[in-house]
Amino acid sequence: MSVKQPSPVNRILSLSPAQPAGVRSRQILTKRARFETALRLRGEGLPLGELFAFVSGLYSPGKLAYARAFA
Repeated sequence: MSVKQPSPVNRILSLSPAQPAGVRSRQILTKRARFETALRLRGEGLPLGELFAFVSGLYSPGKLAYARAFA
């Protein structure tokens, strides 16, 4: 009799969809923006979670912090 080994657990974080036409999206995408997040986006880039956190306002940053804490 063989014992079946459990499969590894994969974690998936589901971010809420951000509004691409929203105010925060327009703020970060304008070439006139001089705040750090916008400059990093245009420079070396941003991790997707960080971009969603900015565009989504308050909801995604909590999910991002949760994912980082339990990753």
